Amino acid sequence: QPEYAHKNVSTGRTNPSEDLSERVENFRVRRGDLSYSMSIEASRLRKIRKTIES
Repeated sequence: QPEYAHKNVSTGRTNPSEDLSERVENFRVRRGDLSYSMSIEASRLRKIRKTIES
């Protein structure tokens, strides 16, 4: 969604201005040659936690 790339999406006090492209970059996971969104990691963690707590 290129039209939103520079929209301020900051939610914290420590960084009052963070645009969407910066936010996406900050939430990237890099492992060797792999690079993917942290939301994938968060989803995996939720599934693991749900399984453990069941």
